[in-house]
Amino acid sequence: MQTFRPLPVPLQARNSVLAVYVPFGSDETLSNFPEGKTLALEDHPLIDAWRQVAKAGTPVMALVDRVGADSYLVDIPAEQPEAMTLRSLWKLDMRDGRTLSNFLVQVHEAHPKAQLVLGLEGHGAGYLPELDARRLTWQAVCQGSAQRWSIGDQTARPFHNAGDDSPGAPVLWEVAPYVPGGNPLTPINHQPMPTHTLGQALKSAQQQGVPKLAAIYFDNCFNMSAELLHTVAPYAHAAGGFCNYNFFTAGQAYALAFQKLADAGRATPLELAQWLTDANHAILADKGGHPTVGGALALERMAGIKEGLHVLSGKLLDAMASSPNRADTVASIQKAIYEAQQYDTLFPMALEAPDQLTDLYSLAAQLAGPIMAGYPSVQDAAATLASMLTDIKRYGDKGMPWMADEPAEGQYVWDFTEPTLAMNIFLPDPLREGQWDWRSNYYIDTDPQPFPLLDANGDPQKDANGQPILLPPAQTGVIDFLKGNNWIEFLKEYHRETKFKSFFVGKIPQLPVQNPNYVAPQAKGEEACYCRMPRRPWPLTHVAKEMLAAVREQASKMMKSE
Repeated sequence: MQTFRPLPVPLQARNSVLAVYVPFGSDETLSNFPEGKTLALEDHPLIDAWRQVAKAGTPVMALVDRVGADSYLVDIPAEQPEAMTLRSLWKLDMRDGRTLSNFLVQVHEAHPKAQLVLGLEGHGAGYLPELDARRLTWQAVCQGSAQRWSIGDQTARPFHNAGDDSPGAPVLWEVAPYVPGGNPLTPINHQPMPTHTLGQALKSAQQQGVPKLAAIYFDNCFNMSAELLHTVAPYAHAAGGFCNYNFFTAGQAYALAFQKLADAGRATPLELAQWLTDANHAILADKGGHPTVGGALALERMAGIKEGLHVLSGKLLDAMASSPNRADTVASIQKAIYEAQQYDTLFPMALEAPDQLTDLYSLAAQLAGPIMAGYPSVQDAAATLASMLTDIKRYGDKGMPWMADEPAEGQYVWDFTEPTLAMNIFLPDPLREGQWDWRSNYYIDTDPQPFPLLDANGDPQKDANGQPILLPPAQTGVIDFLKGNNWIEFLKEYHRETKFKSFFVGKIPQLPVQNPNYVAPQAKGEEACYCRMPRRPWPLTHVAKEMLAAVREQASKMMKSE
């Protein structure tokens, strides 16, 4: 068990400031919560929660951007919630890292002696690549005239250009999708700040004098993410968040956690991150129908976690390379991935094969167990990584989310009671079916380089001087978590001989809101059928079809018993 040094100066209500970043500019539901009735910013329930924080003794500054409104700086002095001021800053780009870094600088200048706690609201998705949209042209994604794209509602794939109006042969990568110019599937709506951009924003703020943040609270979905946590680790002492979906509670957790800080008198950054996560859970668990899984950790742990993953991935590579029966070895690894806890990324709640976010602790526990019998070095490395991920999970619910009340499909239950849960990690195409998340080609390209334009025959196009025409890559920044990490090489080797079929069209998951009036229906006759997670409504594997058939059969029995 690792031990970590506490900060010499604990957090207190009077020596802290809460800074909240609220990018709601693409979401009408969150902008006008609840029920689309909020028109003025001062009437938004977030404001009431922040006033309660200030009343408990901690000042609050927030940068709020909403649909159809200016971006506002909110300033609420400690113990003077009635003295709140709202100042329009015109309209800001909340995905630009400079907006966040400048906000943090302003908070620090207003409270130069305070320890800063950052709350991040809005949508989350775990790892997101940093892309320059100006470079995602059709010329780039088609690599000149070499490819064409066929894009459907759920999936997309490139084809070789046939030179006429007919589609050419599909592009079939044998290891992993390599699209040097990027793919045309980047989500447009609800885009959170990219992972690399967030890290650079925090770095810039500290270069301008902002001290290391006491804690970051990710009050959104999927951001209890290995990639994200490692990226922010140099710039904050602790963090808390949620591995799967969270439910928007309009800041109620801030009020509860900072009142607890005032009552307790002091807390470490880790304790405050835990209190924020626990407070959110208490609010959601009160009525039922809002199952979540949350965690918190001291961020200095992330360096060791990355190294543990690097070592484990190396052992997996060795096992695949040295095995007399590679197919059996890969199948065992796939079984471990399948048995590990998966996290969803899209509505609706339809059963599907494991998604492309996997719990890292759960995966390590599976690889350390009997599935990998005969590979002791893998088991040992997995057990070591698992030991680094203990005591992060704060809680895990089991219940039916209120959005999943679909009688025709059965009553879905999310079960997060597994003790070996901690954080998600991006694991594309886990069942090696050739269907990759839209982020995949950026994730595995850890050294993006300029690339040549090609003609329909695949030959480089040349300029007037006879030199190959090169375009810059769309990806502009790679997070340190991916650099020099055997995890990337493992993903490539794991997918060797798996032919590419398609990308899933990029979509940022919805942020479901708290539904305090929801009353869970009581299933009659039999227990409600459940899966550990909802699955994507994409083409079903034979396993998923069998599972879905069982769900529908049980649902039919329940309705007949009524």
